[in-house]
Amino acid sequence: MKTNLVIVIFLIFGLCFNTFSSTNTGYPGRAEDKIAVQKNGDKVFIRSWFSPTQDVAITLNRGVNRQINYYRTAIIPATTPLTKVNFTRKEIIHYCHDDTPPMKIISTYIGANHGCSDARELLIPSHGLTVKDIGTAWQDSRGDVYYPIKIVNDSKIWVLGEDKGKNGIWRFNRLIKAGDFSRQSDGKKLTIKKAVLAQMTPAARITKQQYLINGKAPLKDGNPVICDYLDIIEEYDIIAPDSLLGFIKKNPGKIPNFIGSALDALYTNKTTYQFQPLGACFIENQIIPKRDFPTYYATPVMSMPLSKLNNYKSYECYIPKTKPFKNAGTEYDFNAIQDFTVPIKFSLSFKAANKNIDPLNPPNRFIQFLGQEENGNKVRKVGFAFGIVNDFGSGSSTERIKNVDEMCFIYRSYKTYPSILGPKAGTLKAGVNFNSRAYRQYFNPEKYKNPTAVYWHRQNEGIRLYIDYHQAVSKDIIKLPVSFTGNNITIVEKSPSIELLTKGQVPAQGIAVAVTGKQGYLVLQLSK
Repeated sequence: MKTNLVIVIFLIFGLCFNTFSSTNTGYPGRAEDKIAVQKNGDKVFIRSWFSPTQDVAITLNRGVNRQINYYRTAIIPATTPLTKVNFTRKEIIHYCHDDTPPMKIISTYIGANHGCSDARELLIPSHGLTVKDIGTAWQDSRGDVYYPIKIVNDSKIWVLGEDKGKNGIWRFNRLIKAGDFSRQSDGKKLTIKKAVLAQMTPAARITKQQYLINGKAPLKDGNPVICDYLDIIEEYDIIAPDSLLGFIKKNPGKIPNFIGSALDALYTNKTTYQFQPLGACFIENQIIPKRDFPTYYATPVMSMPLSKLNNYKSYECYIPKTKPFKNAGTEYDFNAIQDFTVPIKFSLSFKAANKNIDPLNPPNRFIQFLGQEENGNKVRKVGFAFGIVNDFGSGSSTERIKNVDEMCFIYRSYKTYPSILGPKAGTLKAGVNFNSRAYRQYFNPEKYKNPTAVYWHRQNEGIRLYIDYHQAVSKDIIKLPVSFTGNNITIVEKSPSIELLTKGQVPAQGIAVAVTGKQGYLVLQLSK
């Protein structure tokens, strides 16, 4: 009796504090509407339901600028102990270590994993320079002036050219080449063997990083925790590189702090990542300029390609609201689901001028699939969706149409870059906030027979539900969680080819739809 009492007390403790130990048969509390989270130093591990027998395991780390950073995602057996956080190449389906979005401002990408790329790393064997040479003026063979900002080692230094810009818009010398390099004060000469681009990092002055269980209790290092969701709240200033150079010139002979408190911020980035059940992450982002500057690119979400390796036979990409087009002799049709193993010779650009989008209804969702061959048929095994919420803030279709020409581009590496701000936005004004929402979500495409994709996640006070088809159906029932029953249904957007047969509220049996033609999409908001 005493032993049983101890066991009961332990279980009650675990339920109250949402803390469980892993076992070799899975973990207590595993459910479709829960996640398991664990923090070990810089790394955070988030597990959630993928299928009755599988979990999706998301790993985060810290990036180049010590910012919150996506790292990798795996599909693993549900019986895998929670303490197992290293996975095999066969289990990993997404290497996403460069998915945190930077901005492109003036001459450079900056923020996330990037620093200002106007600096140059010089190869000067046995240069003999020390900290006392930082901030001193040197000339190259053209007579352009550069300042050492970092002594890398005894054969390499970083330099930043004289700033010839004005009104807060920097313009650094960047054309330095191999040849003579002489100090202005005494004529001391060195020989540059090679000059290459260097990104000035760290570039982010981080002011807040919080990990909150259900948006409230801090997540501490150690044991896994079962919860409804995890909020990761981050705020940082991106340092203005001209301010850094000015500081170094005024304080020569000292090792500079690239993110010191005395340096001016170019903009502040505020992001809340809410990790939810079913492989979802809902993103709230704010960009707050601290001075006026032109921008060339901004987005709350981007993604490297999924990892096909030798584990899957097919890799496909579906982008609703796009039109067929040809690039470098290759025909593409992402609306009809594109084979994503087809080589991309030049980057694919989605914009009205290329006639591959509707200029009044730009694409905002991007869905990828990994598949296997079973009995001679292609079966999609893994789905990954990411997108910009197109009825809110700077990510709304109305604002994107005003501020962006190129709604998305896919680089030759298959990395996908949607956009909310571009050159069309002009000069961003200090103090004017740019708010947007986005999401990333891994889902099981086998869960539903007829739809191409069905996935949902919490969006503030309601549920945002996405449904896509690539076949006609006279009537199809989308079964939803019991907790959705009675929610009010609002159509956010849909294609003309799809009809929502269910009106008013979500019934217990699910919602009914009908589709004509070869493709249709439906986005719903479900709320109490």
